[in-house]
Amino acid sequence: MPSDEQNMEIPGGGVNALSSMLNPTEHFKSQPQHETEELKFFCETCLLLTCRVCTLHKDQRIADICNIAKVNRDAMREELVCAQEVTSKLTRAIDANDKMAEQVETSRENATLIITQAFEQLHQTIEERKKTLLSEMEAIALSKTTALSLLKEQLMKMKDEIGHYTEMTSHILQTHTDHEMIALGDLLPTELKAILKKELSIFGHVMDSLSSPSQSTWSSESVAKVKEMYCVKVESMTPKGERYPYGGLQVKAELRSKSHDGAVVPGEVEDHGDGTYTITLTPQTAGPHQLLITMDGQHIQNSPCDLDAIRHHQYNSLCDPEQVIHCSGGPSCIAIHDSGDIYVTCWHDNSIQVFDQAGQQKRTIGSHGSGDVAFRR
Repeated sequence: MPSDEQNMEIPGGGVNALSSMLNPTEHFKSQPQHETEELKFFCETCLLLTCRVCTLHKDQRIADICNIAKVNRDAMREELVCAQEVTSKLTRAIDANDKMAEQVETSRENATLIITQAFEQLHQTIEERKKTLLSEMEAIALSKTTALSLLKEQLMKMKDEIGHYTEMTSHILQTHTDHEMIALGDLLPTELKAILKKELSIFGHVMDSLSSPSQSTWSSESVAKVKEMYCVKVESMTPKGERYPYGGLQVKAELRSKSHDGAVVPGEVEDHGDGTYTITLTPQTAGPHQLLITMDGQHIQNSPCDLDAIRHHQYNSLCDPEQVIHCSGGPSCIAIHDSGDIYVTCWHDNSIQVFDQAGQQKRTIGSHGSGDVAFRR
């Protein structure tokens, strides 16, 4: 067999040729003078198989072929095990690579979905805000257009009456004699003054009869209750402080929480057709709020204003003054939540025990220690 210092190249025929090369019957022939002897030894000097009687290799390094074969087999087994281990590691590395590629693709898909949804939501919010602004603009424009149409109608009527009078006066000046003019006296100038005074009064009445959001008022309870309907009465007024007798104004209202979430509760408006409106809102959370009421896109009198929303029951005392709460652990302080739950601090076991309104224990918060939700006296 080849030594460690030599390399054996696989012949051109591949593995089959290698098998033929390793066949001792083809490459290791017995000596002619002792062909009957079996080749059981190997000359490490000549790298040839030999028999026990051969004298050609007597002064060289001779080894038993079984021992040489065993060493080679053991070496090949070690290399085979090493190759199998490397193959296993390469397989795991390939699998890990594929898994990472899948994770990258999944992350890409998730990120794409999140970004797409975020922009869709942003687009929806912008569209809703756009519709709101356009609606408010249309309401203001409609109110102003209606007022201008009414004013134009009155002005046209005024113009027609004055035009009729001037036409009649011009005709009189051209056709009446001196005697007729003396008979008429100051009748026509006096009548013209009366007409102008009447029309100017109508003009002023038209302007004063329009609705004025800044003069319009509202009334309601000073405090709202959570989950209960809160009613607001709105009365539209004219610039002179008189009741505007018609409906159809664009009245809107909303209740905006002042807490960190800034929740907004829209109001439902009922138009009674006589210049009065009823607004209903239902607060969802307790705490300070801001009430906003607009008429034709403008805030009415005292809007916006602050409004407190309280719970239906204000628990500032126990339901029963003689109520007994069985609290272990050395109770020291007591507090009552808006929900009615009773919180008792216990100095002995460094905890807070929570009871319902009936005095039944619900849970315990914290324990002795220095970590999260832990207390130390």
